Amino acid sequence: DRAESRAIAVLPFFFFSPCARRLPLPLTGTTNSFETMDVAFENISLPWQAGQRLVQPRLQREARLRERQAAFPVGKPLPRYFLVSNPGRKNRWDQARSYRLQLNSHAGLVLPLSQNCHLFPPCRYHLAVTQHHENEGVSSSLYVQNDPWQPSVNFENFLRNDESIDKQVGERDRETERERERERERDRKREGGRGRKRGREKE
Repeated sequence: DRAESRAIAVLPFFFFSPCARRLPLPLTGTTNSFETMDVAFENISLPWQAGQRLVQPRLQREARLRERQAAFPVGKPLPRYFLVSNPGRKNRWDQARSYRLQLNSHAGLVLPLSQNCHLFPPCRYHLAVTQHHENEGVSSSLYVQNDPWQPSVNFENFLRNDESIDKQVGERDRETERERERERERDRKREGGRGRKRGREKE
């Protein structure tokens, strides 16, 4: 009994957390945007019956342009739909190609919103969308449970700078585009050199 009352055990909070995975979503193309859709209500007049009005639902889109706008804390109302889209690529119905993120977890807070929540910061959010960086490969670490006061990976740092997430280009796509630009520059120089050579031959 004595040992039991004095023992400390670590409870793996990711069993209960509503947000315990970091998921990259590559769409066709290189630019991605994030938006939510919810149901709003509008009061309209009936065109076929003068003087009568009707309240009807309609879908309302909201672009989430920055990381803080795309973080949804546990306990706050959630929009009905979460969409990661590529506005530059359309489907056959002329809509942006998108992924819909469907949240199925009904878990609430597993820790109070205090310093102890450093133990597992993603537990504060149902969903958080951040800009991709190569040095942010993981959103949590097993070792955080043993030292929550100085966490080796702190998810809050992903959101603290509140970067733009509108039409983001991945780091690999940036490098690919830079390589293509360098190749185009080499081609332009090559063509310029050939032009000067032909000019000298004519002289």
